[in-house]
Amino acid sequence: MKYPFLSVLAIAAITASASAETAIKNISTGYDDANNVQFNAGVVDTDWAIVAGGTAGHVGDPLTAITNVPSPWLPDTDSSASRWIAVNTGSGTWGIDIDPGTYFFQTTVLIDPTVDVSTVAFSTLRFSGDDKVLDIQINGTSIYSPSCPCPDYAKWTTLDCVGHGLFTTGSNQITFIVNNGSSDPLNPMGLRVEGTVAADACPEGQPPVVPEPATAGLVGLSSLGLLIRFRRRTA
Repeated sequence: MKYPFLSVLAIAAITASASAETAIKNISTGYDDANNVQFNAGVVDTDWAIVAGGTAGHVGDPLTAITNVPSPWLPDTDSSASRWIAVNTGSGTWGIDIDPGTYFFQTTVLIDPTVDVSTVAFSTLRFSGDDKVLDIQINGTSIYSPSCPCPDYAKWTTLDCVGHGLFTTGSNQITFIVNNGSSDPLNPMGLRVEGTVAADACPEGQPPVVPEPATAGLVGLSSLGLLIRFRRRTA
């Protein structure tokens, strides 16, 4: 009587393993992925950089985790999975008042040749920015267009199942283009991101996984066990 139950467990385990995501890189800002903790205030987030392309300059300036978060930004305590990062060389109350213009925040994701890049994506990606995130790009291709001119810094914006087909083997660049408006005397600018690049992300949107011969045989035996049990009960 135990065999049909074990068969059901075997099928469930195979289904779960076929659909489970495999994390490639956590790109969350202000977060120590190796130790699964937030960075302390003032720690440089070396995974992120300001790169060329924006109008505000500061290319290559260190981006540090901040906890002296200006209101009405999302407070630091809103999530333990990230922190705001900013060019922390400005002036003003928070030390992050910085030049107006656009900033290109960028991080790099390396994908091993053994990974099927057609399955790689973000299952969930959320972010907040001051004043506003204008665009998000994967290897130069946009995956986001803002729906309103309203600022982003007081809320999360969430994208689900994005990026399929845009990742390649080797080095991949993820870029957030942030606009910082002009205001006197205070003009803070920053970015907060939470998300993990993963293989087999959102598998429901991917082609079905074809099991290897050994796996297919196990599924067949499991199904046969269920069929035999069903026939015995109805005989």
